[in-house]
Amino acid sequence: MKNRWLCGVFLLMSLCAVAQYPHYYTINDENNLPSNVVYSLLQDEKGFIFIGCDAGLYKFDGVRYTPVLCDGTPKRKTA
Repeated sequence: MKNRWLCGVFLLMSLCAVAQYPHYYTINDENNLPSNVVYSLLQDEKGFIFIGCDAGLYKFDGVRYTPVLCDGTPKRKTA
């Protein structure tokens, strides 16, 4: 009985230790975002992330950044 209790405590402590290091992903110009100056982030119901930065508004689909343009706005070339 004591061994089961110790195994349970050990399992609980090991699961808590894993939770201390969450996975994260850096969004910056090294990952093809046009600018590191980000003013706003928003995630829609489909999972897309919209990033408002000093280079404009961009949609991130998990792989690439796509500029969001309004009608009548000249298209801007990105580097």
